[in-house]
Amino acid sequence: MIHELRTLNDIILKKDNISEKTRKKQLLIKDILKDDNCFMNMSIDTAFNILNDLCIPKEKIKETYNKLINFNNYE
Repeated sequence: MIHELRTLNDIILKKDNISEKTRKKQLLIKDILKDDNCFMNMSIDTAFNILNDLCIPKEKIKETYNKLINFNNYE
């Protein structure tokens, strides 16, 4: 799942028409996503904001978050 988020982040960063503010935010997210377990170490509010910034549909944010923090998804 974290790999899909990294891909979304890369797609957003490659867009030509994003604002400087969005670019800076996405670069920060890119740095955060380097840690495979990053969602285990942040508040739920921060996690939801990151997922929102990665354009996860609002109705899928909670489900996505639950997958990211589910211990069964870790090897």
